[in-house]
Amino acid sequence: MKHDHRIHVNGAAERTNFILSEGDLVELYVDIDKPKTGITPENLELDIIFEDDSIFAVNKRPGMIVHPVAKHQSGTMANGIAHLLIERGFPAVVRPLSRLDRDTSGILIFAKNSYIQEALIRQMKNEGFGKHYFAVVHGNMEPLKATIDVPIARKLGSIMHREVNDSGQNARTHYNTVACNQKASLLDVSIETGRTHQIRVHLTHCGFPIIGDDLYDPLALDNFGMKRQALHSYSLSFIHPYTKKAMELVAPLPNDMLSLLTALNLKS
Repeated sequence: MKHDHRIHVNGAAERTNFILSEGDLVELYVDIDKPKTGITPENLELDIIFEDDSIFAVNKRPGMIVHPVAKHQSGTMANGIAHLLIERGFPAVVRPLSRLDRDTSGILIFAKNSYIQEALIRQMKNEGFGKHYFAVVHGNMEPLKATIDVPIARKLGSIMHREVNDSGQNARTHYNTVACNQKASLLDVSIETGRTHQIRVHLTHCGFPIIGDDLYDPLALDNFGMKRQALHSYSLSFIHPYTKKAMELVAPLPNDMLSLLTALNLKS
């Protein structure tokens, strides 16, 4: 904004070292240049659980990609969000604040302008942004509550696969067992860091892989009808950058995970 002369005082562009006086009107012009992003807007059916002038919060269904990649240029969350931004009169600049694997369901937040995006990114770095997931894992979880604090790195020779490795980036995952039996356990998981596949890698490392995770547990004898990893981002909490109010957004469990809990006789 400084270099583009988009900071105005009393109707005129000013430098950032301009000395203000009582009663001056300061105006910041955000995103007026409407940059192009290359994302094609598409009218998709998205489950919006919260919206205001600053953010979209969407409950992502399993199987949906967040952002276009080489083989999937359409049908992604970003395509749908671009369409909604244009409908609301905003530039079609998609700003995701978090990401989920293709087959992980749950809450995603998108900022409507660069200020909101940057403010929420700062919260994430300062541990002011809470993320909670439900995960259903094989086996009777032990211990019932713990913190997993081991580094994660890309597996040598693989583009997608991650592993616990001392050469990797630090990663901290907290979990609490909600319900369990000899077959499986329902966990409430929160993360301090956002490494790729963090929850999936950490739980597999502990000997309790997520049911349906064919990347990290390909030899599972029984996935109880689950066709994707049983992982759902159910809660996000943060301080709203504009209103300064504490917020918690919640997304209900999808039908496939509810059916899985019923089949396993697990009650939350």
